[in-house]
Amino acid sequence: MAALLDRYNDYFLRLVDGIIAQSDSAEVKLRRYCSLFEATLCSGNGDKACLYGMVGAELATLKHTLVERVTAFYRNNEARLVQILNQGKESGEFSFVGDIQAMATLIFSLLEGGFLVARAHGGASQYRAIVEQLIQLVKG
Repeated sequence: MAALLDRYNDYFLRLVDGIIAQSDSAEVKLRRYCSLFEATLCSGNGDKACLYGMVGAELATLKHTLVERVTAFYRNNEARLVQILNQGKESGEFSFVGDIQAMATLIFSLLEGGFLVARAHGGASQYRAIVEQLIQLVKG
């Protein structure tokens, strides 16, 4: 299980780092970040889920080393979202009220949870509606 989590972590964060490295606007970067979850949702029969989201739901039953991996994945995603949000605040694209770290945590939580809800109700179109509402929230 640890090797699988490590591969997924490396793959996913490499994609996110590629998004951040582009010279695109913060909104475009945030949309691309969100699209990573949508791509997973749309793969297969529309029933795929984020590996870390599924494993994270079972934290109480995991070995300590796996819990550490899940926690680190969440923290690493939030740190990257902070970078995107900071860029958006500095450029004036984003004008949400409140703490940037708290907003990053909110966004990651929303995407993980929204992903699961969309699997059961509405699929990709439901997920896209959630993302659009999220974009409106960060724009202020």
